[in-house]
Order: sequence, then structure tokens, then C-alpha cells
Amino acid sequence: KSKDLPKWFKAVTGLKSSVVRDYLLTLLLSGLRRNEALPLEKKMIDLEERTITLLDTKNNKPFLIPIPNYLHKVLKVRIKANDGSKYIFPSRMKGRHITEPQSGINAVIKTSKVEFCSHDLRRLFVTTAEALDLSPFVIKRLVNHAIGSDTTSGYIVSDLDRLRGPIQKIENKILQLAKAKEPGKVVKLKQ
Repeated sequence: KSKDLPKWFKAVTGLKSSVVRDYLLTLLLSGLRRNEALPLEKKMIDLEERTITLLDTKNNKPFLIPIPNYLHKVLKVRIKANDGSKYIFPSRMKGRHITEPQSGINAVIKTSKVEFCSHDLRRLFVTTAEALDLSPFVIKRLVNHAIGSDTTSGYIVSDLDRLRGPIQKIENKILQLAKAKEPGKVVKLKQ
């Protein structure tokens, strides 16, 4: 729940393991599924274009999403930190990615007193998107859900730039709810 987000966020950012910390933040701010994020490789992240490209997805269709600002900083540090691994979230076992970050999740639960699982972060991402009144089509595109049999949706051509604004709005709202970022201030302009 959004009321639990400040405690949860503080516990996550206080984790000893930067790999698990960044994995949980990636889930929260991208809406990716657990099994899409765990095996992320450096080559799937384009920091200059600010994109994540997934080829092995639940619906078997390639998936490209933009990277919002805060997550971009997290992934940039993550890529630089992993000099010896091709994975964004490397395991302690050389040549592998983390597979079960449950001990990190348990540490967050213990510290924050907020029960959660990895999929709850995806739910929060989608719930936040819906609360921002983003179109259902945009939300489905951001989380790689099938568009369905809606005739109108077949006419919509969605490019990556169309998704940049919405994913940034979602990240901004989540960070605001987490009290991790001060909301913008309203400044009165002289006429």
C-alpha cells in the first residue's frame, strides 16, 4: 500500500546488498516481472537511448521500454559496479545472476514491517499508473500485457517516445509517495 511505501523504501535503500537493493528498485520503477529483471544483462540496457530491451518475455514478444530518470541513475551505477559480470544483478557465483533474493526481501520485511513479494512491486507500478489516469493502452504497453480484442487498439501505433512521459510520471509519483523525492514547488510567475 502507498502508505507503507516510505518505510519500505527506507528499508530497501538501507540494504547491505546493493544488488538486491537495485533489483527491488528496478522492479518498483519499471514494472518488470521478477523473471524479466533477474536475468537482465548489460547489453539489454542502453543508457544513452535510455531503454531496456527484453527478448525472452511471458508473451514471447520482444519488449522495449524507456528508463525513467531515477532508475537510469540506479542502472548506470549498477553497470559500472559489475565490471566482471554480464548481468545487471550478478550472483556471488561467478557467471550467474541472482535467482532468489529472498534473504534481502526478508531483511526489508523485518526492518520495515511491510509484508510484500516481488509481484507486489509490479502491482504498485500498475496501480500508480491507473491512479494517474494514464490510458489503459499505455499501461498495458508499459507492462507488456496483451492489448486484447479491442478493435480500436489495433489502430493505435505506439512508439517508445509515447511511453517516456507516462513512465516518468509513474516514477515521480512512486518516489513522491515514498518520500524519496520532494514534489515540485509551484512558483507564481509575474505577468
